[in-house]
Amino acid sequence: RDNNTIAESEIRDNNHGIWIEDSSGNTIFRNMIINNSDSGGGDTGVHVNENSDWNRINENCFYDNVLQAYDDGAHNNWDRNFWSPPPGVTGDYTIPGGAGAKDYHPLSYCPMCPQKMPTLTPVGILALLSALSVIAVVTIRRKRL
Repeated sequence: RDNNTIAESEIRDNNHGIWIEDSSGNTIFRNMIINNSDSGGGDTGVHVNENSDWNRINENCFYDNVLQAYDDGAHNNWDRNFWSPPPGVTGDYTIPGGAGAKDYHPLSYCPMCPQKMPTLTPVGILALLSALSVIAVVTIRRKRL
């Protein structure tokens, strides 16, 4: 079957995550794809076989799959996915398989995970206290006038 959508789901702890076989025009969007592994060493988070073309795999979070992804199809669009562990350097993430596919814009964070607030360093704390002191002094002086 063609033109299916799997969106905003969690695919976790399976032998095979998502397997696209002889199917085209599918959308795999904003999923958590976690810890999918074939104990025989065989599969992936998302596997696209050779007769599957023009699929979109976008904005997913791939965590700890034996092989994160595999693509033997043609013209599949892997874009803006988060890969953990990350590719190691900034730039493309190569998808194994005969298609030669790449995620040209891998994300540096998972869009479905809440972002951590930055922590303050000692220098940041001092800068914040200094700024608050200046604001307090200016406020007190204005009240006296």
